[in-house]
Amino acid sequence: MKEFAHVEDVLLVLGPAEELPGLLAGLVAAGFTSAYGADELLDGEGPTLAAARAALEARGGSGRADVVVSVRGRLDLAARWVRRGGRVASLAAETVMPSLDTLVAREVTVIGGWDE
Repeated sequence: MKEFAHVEDVLLVLGPAEELPGLLAGLVAAGFTSAYGADELLDGEGPTLAAARAALEARGGSGRADVVVSVRGRLDLAARWVRRGGRVASLAAETVMPSLDTLVAREVTVIGGWDE
C-alpha cells in the first residue's frame, strides 16, 4: 500500500462540513497532529476556509498543506490548496481533475487508489 501521507505532514481534508469533525478526529487518533478541514463547497473565503487557511499560515511557509484529500473527489479544488510539489487524493469514485497545466506548473502528484 502506497502511503499518501506521513504523520508529520500538514494534511487538509476537503469535504462536507457535517463529516469533517469525525474525519479529523480519526486522523488525530491516527497520529496526525496537523490535520485541518474545510468545506470544499463554500465559495471564496467562507468562515471554514478562512479558519483552515489561518491555521495553515500559522505553521509558516506558503499557508498550504502538504497533502489535500477531497472527500467528494474535487481534485481541482485540492490542487489549489496543496503546496507546490504536494500530493492530492480523492476518496470518491468519480473525481474532478485539475487541468494538466495546473498539475505540471505546481508539481502536484495525484495519488490514485489506496491499494497502489
